Amino acid sequence: NEIVENINFKVEELSRKLKDTVIFVVADHGHKNVENIMLKDYPDIVDCLEKNTSIEPRAINFFIRENKKQKFEVLFNEYFSNDFDLYTKEDEIRIKEDENSDVSWIDIDKTIEVSREEQMKVIYQKLNDKLRIINNKGSEQ
Repeated sequence: NEIVENINFKVEELSRKLKDTVIFVVADHGHKNVENIMLKDYPDIVDCLEKNTSIEPRAINFFIRENKKQKFEVLFNEYFSNDFDLYTKEDEIRIKEDENSDVSWIDIDKTIEVSREEQMKVIYQKLNDKLRIINNKGSEQ
């Protein structure tokens, strides 16, 4: 993948310039390209809001006018239910089995073995190699 190769090149380039520095590169939701949604393109949704959204783009917090909650829910589901889940602050959000139920600490040598993202295995291998070099330098002192 050209994007991953470019990131890899830039990280290698940066790491050659830095001394006594560890660089960690981690995946963020699989580096999936997403299409931004501009709420201003949905004036009927904006009309339901009391003020601007907050938190962060992947988990938006909507401040909905008290008398527009039902309308907002209908509109949100009409426009976005194929791509997003809508929760109220009273809803209990559960861990999805397929997402992060296997989160745990693992030995550095197992990172490549357990990774499901082929393009990340190369990056993990390089990171592991750099960490070993740094660790060996530290143990020599």
